[in-house]
Amino acid sequence: MLWRLISFTSEPYMRPAIRRFQPILLLCYLLVAVVHLLCGLSINRCTWLLKALQDLLSMSYELVAGDISGTTSESTLCGIISAIPEDVRTVVDHLAITPKTKPFVCCPTCFACYTLGSEYPDHCTATSSSGVCGTELRKTRTILGRERTFPTRLYVYHDFKEWLARLLCRPGMEEAMDKTLVSAVQNGDRSVIGDFHDTETLKKLELPDHKPFIDPDTSEGRYVFSLCMDGFAPAGKGGSASVSVGAIYLACMNLPASIRYREENLYLCSIIPGPKHPSQEMINPLLVSLVDDFIDLWNHGTRYSQLPHSRQGKTVRCMIGPLVCDMLAARQMAGFSGHGSDRFCSFCLLSKEHVEDLDFWNWPLRSWDEQRAAAERWRATTDPEERARIMREQGIRWSELFRLPYWNPLVFTAIDPMHALFLGLLHRHCEQVWGMSSLHKDGLDGRASDPARLRPADHEMQEGYTVLKTGSDDQLDGLPKEVLKVMCKELKLRFSGKKAKLCRSLREYVSDIFAWRVQVVNLLFYRDGNKDMRENRTSLALPVRERCPR
Repeated sequence: MLWRLISFTSEPYMRPAIRRFQPILLLCYLLVAVVHLLCGLSINRCTWLLKALQDLLSMSYELVAGDISGTTSESTLCGIISAIPEDVRTVVDHLAITPKTKPFVCCPTCFACYTLGSEYPDHCTATSSSGVCGTELRKTRTILGRERTFPTRLYVYHDFKEWLARLLCRPGMEEAMDKTLVSAVQNGDRSVIGDFHDTETLKKLELPDHKPFIDPDTSEGRYVFSLCMDGFAPAGKGGSASVSVGAIYLACMNLPASIRYREENLYLCSIIPGPKHPSQEMINPLLVSLVDDFIDLWNHGTRYSQLPHSRQGKTVRCMIGPLVCDMLAARQMAGFSGHGSDRFCSFCLLSKEHVEDLDFWNWPLRSWDEQRAAAERWRATTDPEERARIMREQGIRWSELFRLPYWNPLVFTAIDPMHALFLGLLHRHCEQVWGMSSLHKDGLDGRASDPARLRPADHEMQEGYTVLKTGSDDQLDGLPKEVLKVMCKELKLRFSGKKAKLCRSLREYVSDIFAWRVQVVNLLFYRDGNKDMRENRTSLALPVRERCPR
């Protein structure tokens, strides 16, 4: 099958504006662009400013016409004056400082996207498990006595191919991006993984024509990008905590680690419109345009007409590799269920009931073939009960990223060290497990002085074990949570969760011990037929809670 190769004209980015225009004309362009983009001067006022610059230069030329040296001719000066446009949008286009974007009408409720234009509906037609959305997509405002219609909310997508042309045309970028993968294949030590390009997964990837993606002999550009998403409060710390805005951005993994995450080298895909963050599958409509671009870039690539080291043009292929987010965003983007669900892990199907099982070899690992089939079943049905059942049993739903033929969430979902270690695991251990908090002083015995971190008093624990041995269920429910938690911990039971869960674990423990003792007594009774055993059978079966420590 022959793939259609898309061509992209990259010549405008080969020559910076400082080299394309006369100094006087460039100064006029920069002046108007700054007051328009940074100072907020309107288009009409910028038009007046451009006309004023034309008149100023014309009068300056007439004033000093007799003193102009022969190095600059009259026709050149007149050309500079006439080249000053009347519209600031022409200035911005000439400087090539605005990104190429695709605006969409975004539903405020379900985040479904529609191409901006008169053809989009008045109400959202997207369907979900709860039915047709039906949210209003247009709003009307009266401006200067006239009613005008606007989209209720916009979602703006930054064209990736245009951004990549800008990046490649910057001095030194094309060479740095091509060098990384070639050197990794030629000189890399397969036993040491220092960066993404050392992984076997990447080295084994094949294109649709079954040729390796990483090929030192190819003339094409082969680039890998990491996908990130994170939310933030646009109003800052003093603003409302309920208002959230998200950002979707990519980092080029071919760049050296020292410059990989600089702002100028990051691709800002889009800003997720607020005031609320999309939940679970609502993220999918916002990923459609990005996935479409990367499907084209994977299947047949994009041909750039000219690049700094490829004057005759160059074909480029790209792929999305690791998904690097915090846990909430990673589960949402990759289609996994939340960390609080029964299938809480993104690598195995261990249930929440067995969360404290540390035997790795007993963990039922996820299979991508089975997971993909479950995700496709989730997408095919609109029954909310069926979708809930799939999420409960398999812990996965459909994600737009699954349309990428090479993308496997079990392999490409990375653990973000900043959130997972420094802000999560390590932070929790320092404060909650080890008691290393600046709010409390260490006691003489080395323990934290925070009462919440200390074991309950001996008399409280003695009372707890007495209730467990001889008390009722109501008395067990009335014990403090800290006592129940320590009892579960000492009895090698699960000690996490709510109070009711701790009580249930203790009751099941007592019930299991009682059943075991009854079986032993019955076995001895029917085997030996001992009279004394028959007489003492009941007394042996009753005190079954002797295993409870004091």
